[in-house]
Amino acid sequence: MFALFTLLSLGGILNHAMWRDEVNVWLIVRDSPSFSELLQTIKYEGHPVLWYFCLWALNQVTDNPVIMQLFHWGLAVSTVYLFLQYAPFSRLQKGLFIFGYYPFYEYCLISRNYAFSLLFLFVFCVLFKARQNSYLGLAIALFFLANSNAYGLILSFALFLTLILDYFWSFPDSADSFPPIWDMITSGIIYIIGVIFSTWMLIPPLDSQLQGGLTQWFIRWDFYHLMKVLSRLWSSYILILIPGDSNVLAVTLFGVISLSLFIFFIGSFLRKPIPLFFYSIATVKLWLFAYLKFLGSPRHYGYIFLVLIVALWLSHYYQTSEYLPQTIAKITPISRPRVKQFYRWIAKSKHTVILIILIAQLIAGLIAFGRDLIIPFSAARQTASYIKQEKLDELFMVGSVDFTMAAISGYLNQKIYYPEIQQLGSFTLFTRQRQSNMTQAEIIADVRQLLDRPDISEILLILNEELQIDTRLQVEKLAQFTESFIHNEKYYLYRVKKSSGVEITPELN
Repeated sequence: MFALFTLLSLGGILNHAMWRDEVNVWLIVRDSPSFSELLQTIKYEGHPVLWYFCLWALNQVTDNPVIMQLFHWGLAVSTVYLFLQYAPFSRLQKGLFIFGYYPFYEYCLISRNYAFSLLFLFVFCVLFKARQNSYLGLAIALFFLANSNAYGLILSFALFLTLILDYFWSFPDSADSFPPIWDMITSGIIYIIGVIFSTWMLIPPLDSQLQGGLTQWFIRWDFYHLMKVLSRLWSSYILILIPGDSNVLAVTLFGVISLSLFIFFIGSFLRKPIPLFFYSIATVKLWLFAYLKFLGSPRHYGYIFLVLIVALWLSHYYQTSEYLPQTIAKITPISRPRVKQFYRWIAKSKHTVILIILIAQLIAGLIAFGRDLIIPFSAARQTASYIKQEKLDELFMVGSVDFTMAAISGYLNQKIYYPEIQQLGSFTLFTRQRQSNMTQAEIIADVRQLLDRPDISEILLILNEELQIDTRLQVEKLAQFTESFIHNEKYYLYRVKKSSGVEITPELN
């Protein structure tokens, strides 16, 4: 299984056409003039520094972003190795998981910092067994997990609290079997430093407009919004039959189903109090973040699924305990035989439910992986290849919308003039100074001004929508590249010159 995953994923990632979210990070480390300015730029990104620092080191070797893909592939392969070697699951479960949507596609082919989260989550699970010898390895894993991304920070804190609960839960029976006090203090300091550094990087500057910046939070009560948040659990576990957020009835239905699944797994962990604590607090924290700040995409709410996998892994380190079932039986009017019957039903159904989830993950993973082999994720690589082939990169290039041009800039290893910021650029920062939602008339007005410069006689205009207006310029449509999974990373190329007195509009083929 490891060899098959390694070979297939290598072919997949080399075939994958990177999109803006992947390449924008590469451009930031490539084009930041100094290390201090790199740090300031990262703060506009809404991510900690771990992934950026790694890419900065890779960029010292080459300007080719393919090295980023190979590095990311190495992370994915290492993660799968840990899982296959150490996870306490059956071979069938392991096989279904590694070829599922998240390990095989989302956190493998698409080069982002999310691969670090998965890696250090599994490193933590591997080291958890030896926690009574030392917490240092666990603290280091949590340090890096916290600095992978905001979701990694959330899960790292949930795992930190889990370690504290585990210590006090086990202390009366095995006080002498835990690490010395200096080990615990040092480990705590390591993790706290990681949290402080991650939090400092995640707090955006005041002029950041990314996801509403520092001030935009959803703090009012909204039942429909709550159902959208809850339904993320279903969308994370079962990546097929996902409801659209615009369908109120479907969102409500799947929100209720998601809550039912959550309660089901709460019941399945009742005899394992520590994994139960992690599963419940981590899932609720992710839901809370989605409600207050950002609903997210599959790569974001996929962490809800990872919480389940980690909780199942950790549960194998514990003996069953009747403390919670007996306590619940005492404080509820339900008779003990019915409680026992309920537990037996959950125990009997648990493996079937997990198998259904893993099969759904496998189906989604194979579909997404196969689609990426056939349909380019972005048309940027093909567009850049055409520009190089036709030597159009020798022209002055103007591109809009700016954030959709990042992948082209990365593949060309060349800056493009962005009307949104009125200057040459590569990566995009969503600040108040950036002019968003520019019309084609405003873009063409910029092009006219550039053509008035004595050093520019013609321009290569790159748009992510067809040119639809009269330009009063000589416009020749060169090519269009519309085969792209990302809907707004389709590109149209035009050669633009000053008008000779005759108004010419582009032929839209």
